Amino acid sequence: MSWASALKEIVDENEVKELYKSEENIEKEYFKELMGHNNNKNNFKIPQFFFKKKKNTKLQNQLQKASYYSLHSEINDNLLNEDDLDELWIALCESSNNHEPQAFKKLSYFDFTAISAALPEKFKEYFSTKIFYQLMDESGYIYIRTFFNYVVKKVSFKQTRLDLSLYDTDNTGFLTEDQFEDYLTDLIKSLPEIFEMNETFEKFYVCIAARKFFFFLDPHHKGKINIRETLMSSVYQEFYNLKENKDDNYNWFSVNSAMTVYGQYLNLDVDGNGMISRSELSNFCSGVYSDIFLDRVFEQFPTYNNEMDFQAFLDFHLMVNNLDKPESIALVFRCLDLEGVGYLSKPVVIHHYKSLFEKMVRFGFDITEEENIVVELFDMAHPEDTEKIKVQDLIKCGMASSILGILIDARGLNNHDNRE
Repeated sequence: MSWASALKEIVDENEVKELYKSEENIEKEYFKELMGHNNNKNNFKIPQFFFKKKKNTKLQNQLQKASYYSLHSEINDNLLNEDDLDELWIALCESSNNHEPQAFKKLSYFDFTAISAALPEKFKEYFSTKIFYQLMDESGYIYIRTFFNYVVKKVSFKQTRLDLSLYDTDNTGFLTEDQFEDYLTDLIKSLPEIFEMNETFEKFYVCIAARKFFFFLDPHHKGKINIRETLMSSVYQEFYNLKENKDDNYNWFSVNSAMTVYGQYLNLDVDGNGMISRSELSNFCSGVYSDIFLDRVFEQFPTYNNEMDFQAFLDFHLMVNNLDKPESIALVFRCLDLEGVGYLSKPVVIHHYKSLFEKMVRFGFDITEEENIVVELFDMAHPEDTEKIKVQDLIKCGMASSILGILIDARGLNNHDNRE
């Protein structure tokens, strides 16, 4: 007799079925209880998945703060300071195997490892094989200046990450706009040689600087930015470049640039109430923006009694001057999408063109036939649907700045008509 037959003789098949059925029913009841509902279909509740963070006691906050400052101090002590960087530069220059000017001095991998062995332990993380091969040229050497600049930027990155974390009081890895503005305020006071400004202008500078970070790094308006993403962003790189050229008027974060933006706001505020009305904004950049576009800006942007505050003006300024960036593209697209359908049809494009027609005449610009401009815009956008331009099409085509400029700005349309 096989083992299967023997098993059937000693086990009642009906009992097995009943046992299985009973276990299945128990499992179903447990699942219903777990999911928060019973046999009554109207009695259903979603299980709790969010638990509000408990507030720390005063003693817990003090302990947390003391622990964090202790850790901050320990990490800060292990970072390279100015004396350490001087020591590194001297070691690099002395170990270089050629007599070229400093800008052209190179190191072999043997030189690289020898310097690492001679320097204290805190330098070791910058002398990995991986770093050498990342910076190595075709001849198998690395320029000492390239390596030194890498170390300086790495140290600056770590120092800034550490400094920003001090303002992250909840230890979430994020900063609110108020927290970030506190950081900028303290930074300005610690670097007067870079941020030379009147004390009364300081709060406006802080607002202008912080706004660019939040415009690009918090496009969904969650009210916070990720610290690590911030340091890896092109916005932070622009801010960091102030150390090399604080007078760069094309850098949003330079004091001169900030004063220019603030001056524009004051000039637009004709009635002096501290807010910008729709009619006042029409004078921005000598009135080159279409009326339909500006009307839509006031529909899409937050306003107070139909007037725009300084922060909203900064968002508008950043939007129209960064038409090649996805965040700006999405915002301008919302203003152009008159029906809120998620695409621009040919009739909508024609409607925007007609709004610019009056501006073109006023400024003495050449007029383009509307049929021709619509065909050209759709050719530039290469939309997946040949009758609809979507925001993804604009981002993918690489021509968003030109397309959007043509639809909202008389200068953009004129430049397109007069291109070579």
